[in-house]
Amino acid sequence: MTILNKHLVPSLVLIITLSFSSSNVSFAQWTRINIDTLGHIPFIPIPADIGGNGNLDILVPRVSYQDLINGLQDPVDGEIILYEGPSWTKKTIDDDFSWASKVIDVNDDNKVDIVAGNINAGEVVWYEAPNWTRHVVDTLKRAMAVDVADLDKDGDLDIVAAGSQRLVWYEAPSWIEHTLANNAYAFPQVADMDSDNDIDILSYMNGNALGWHENPSWTFHVIENNPYDANSVCVGDIDDDGDLDVVIGDATTGQIRWYVNPTWTINIIATFDYPWGLSLADLDNDNDLDIIATNERRSEVMWYESPLWTKHVIDDSLDGALGVSFADINDGYRYITITGLGFSMGSNFATGASLNSSTSDTGFVVLYKYGSGTGIRGDVNGDGSINLLDVLTTVNHILGTQPLEGDGILAADCNDDGEINLLDLVSIVNVILEIGECVP
Repeated sequence: MTILNKHLVPSLVLIITLSFSSSNVSFAQWTRINIDTLGHIPFIPIPADIGGNGNLDILVPRVSYQDLINGLQDPVDGEIILYEGPSWTKKTIDDDFSWASKVIDVNDDNKVDIVAGNINAGEVVWYEAPNWTRHVVDTLKRAMAVDVADLDKDGDLDIVAAGSQRLVWYEAPSWIEHTLANNAYAFPQVADMDSDNDIDILSYMNGNALGWHENPSWTFHVIENNPYDANSVCVGDIDDDGDLDVVIGDATTGQIRWYVNPTWTINIIATFDYPWGLSLADLDNDNDLDIIATNERRSEVMWYESPLWTKHVIDDSLDGALGVSFADINDGYRYITITGLGFSMGSNFATGASLNSSTSDTGFVVLYKYGSGTGIRGDVNGDGSINLLDVLTTVNHILGTQPLEGDGILAADCNDDGEINLLDLVSIVNVILEIGECVP
């Protein structure tokens, strides 16, 4: 299974319990945490252990509502914000609007940096941890989305960036510019699309084509011409056949479409009002990728369970839900982060029409989590150790007398095969006897 895709605010943190079930796993609790309400509209969140301390942090670029509906024309009123977990302390990384797209160790110092496109300055930049010193890679008109990978296989990380008229990559460490195409591009993503052990670049040419540039010649291969209005593009091995497929959310048709590599046959996963955010993750722990999505018009966050694409609603109370991202930082929890408007724009998002000027900026950042919370596989009851109680709890689950739910399912599935059975029980016993481990 492959996927490629402050100020202290305790008064804003509200915990709510949500429930749903799937055919493989019954999650008793999704814990919802309202991280913040903003005076601006937040874009796609980036959840990760940015501070390197074992806690989840959330990076969020945000922009004024008026600038959003005006198409992010210069100058854009916005900033980039970091929420540091677990207290969600809020820090401003840059008070000039940057479209943060990647958190990664750029300079190989074992600290997580931030790479972004700054629309106002027309610059590709990276912010060096821990003080977030700003470094300019190059000027690029209306620089927005970026991604990072070792494109030339020389051991350091290069940067791909999309601006209003160009798609480029910058060769580290001197940031030599290589132009891939001269057109309006969005959503560049690095991935080995042809399974030849080098990194290619997937891109969406606005109003023209969805496709990928083949490394090293950078020949452009079309996946689909005129793919309407792709709000989100994800890459992952959906059918588990060893190559990377593409999934998009199309605002014009309302479809979530899966393109099967290498023929790029289109499968329609779902059709609804207005797909905005997409993320791929194995939510039900059965070793295939599910699809997490937001529906801005119906205020829904949901996931579609592979392979039948059964819909499960996580929450239907988030007005104007937009960005969605999944994270697993090996702390015993899995996380889904949502950003949104705080109201539904209705047809205005599709047309770009302005709402009444009295509409206020009411954006939000919301986090959902589930798991044991101990970070210890085999600690079924979540008390911080593996002992006889975990064995008894697992036996009761296998016998059907006391089925495990969300907080224990992941911990008990030692071999990570989506089932809890005798093999897992033996692994837990072996941990207690100090003759084995509870690991996949």
